[in-house]
Amino acid sequence: MALTQVTRTYLEMTSPEELRAVARPEPPPRIEEVRECPVSFFRYLYAEVGRAFHWTERLAWSDERVREHLASPDVSLWLMTWLAAPAGYFELKRYDDDSVEVAYRSWRITTRGGLSGMPETIPRLPHLQGLDETERVLALVDVFASAVEVDGDTTNVTVVDRNGNACVVTSSLGLGSGDFLPGRDLHLNSMLGEADLLRGELVPGSRMQSMMAPLLAFDEQGLALAGGAAGGTRLRTALLGVVASILDEDLSAAAAVERPRFHPAPSVVHAEPGVDAAALDELEACGRTVRRWPAPHHYFGGVSVVSRAGAAADPRRSGAATVFR
Repeated sequence: MALTQVTRTYLEMTSPEELRAVARPEPPPRIEEVRECPVSFFRYLYAEVGRAFHWTERLAWSDERVREHLASPDVSLWLMTWLAAPAGYFELKRYDDDSVEVAYRSWRITTRGGLSGMPETIPRLPHLQGLDETERVLALVDVFASAVEVDGDTTNVTVVDRNGNACVVTSSLGLGSGDFLPGRDLHLNSMLGEADLLRGELVPGSRMQSMMAPLLAFDEQGLALAGGAAGGTRLRTALLGVVASILDEDLSAAAAVERPRFHPAPSVVHAEPGVDAAALDELEACGRTVRRWPAPHHYFGGVSVVSRAGAAADPRRSGAATVFR
C-alpha cells in the first residue's frame, strides 16, 4: 500500500491576551435576508463572491433552475452590505437533520438525535442537586453507558452575543482525507471509514449520520445555555455531564468543564484523576472493570459552553474562552 504524507498543524492560544482583536468597521455592516431575489442578482453574487474560491457548479444553472432553488422554502439568502454596497452573502438551507427538543426538568433542550443518543439520554438524567460525589457517579454511570466505542477528530465552537443570539458549530474530520485547501490550512474531512456511522444504504446526496450534537437550553427567561462537544462516543458523556453540572448543580461553567470525567464504555469504565474513589471502588466490587487514567486526557472529550454561569472551553483539547465587553 502506498503511503500518503499528511501534515497536521495545531494552532494554540495559551491566554486571552494573545488574541489579536480586529477593529470593527464603521459604520457596521448590515446583514439582511433577501426575499424574492432576482436571478440576475443571484448570478452576480455567486460569481463575485465565489470567484476567489473557484465556485463553478451553479454558473451553468439555467434561469429556471435558479428560480426553483431560490423558491424552495428550505432555502434563504442573506446579503451583507457596507456603505450600501454588497460585501458578501451566504445561503442557509434547512436539512432534515434529526433536530429535536427534549424536556430536562425546568429547561427545554434543543439538540440533534440520530447516533448522538442525546434525546434518549436527557430524560434519563437523574436529579443531581444534593448528591455527594459518590452518589453522583453511581447515578450517572449507567445512564451514560455506551454500546460502541470510536475515536475521531472533532472540534466545537460556541458563540453567544449580548442580545442572546447563539450559534454552536461542531465539525469533524473523521479519519481525515489528507487533502488541504491550498493556502488556507483547512483539512477536508472523510467519514467513509467511520464504520459506526455507516448505517444502512449510502444514498448519493444524503447526509451521513453523526454523533455530533450541539445544543441550546431554554427556560422562561430565554436562552440559558449554549454548548457542544467533541469526542466521538464520549461526546454525549462529556456534554451532558457539563450541562447537568451547570443547570442542575449550579456549578460555574469553568468548574463544570474542568470537573473530572468518567466514561462507561462497553467493557470498561474510564475515569480521570479526581473522580470519586469510593464510587470507582464500588463499581469494581460490583464486577465492573475500571481504568484509572493518570491525568486528564482528550479521550474524555472537549466541551465549549456559554451560559449564565459563565463561558468555558475544555483544557483537555487546548480550548479557550473569551468574553468581550
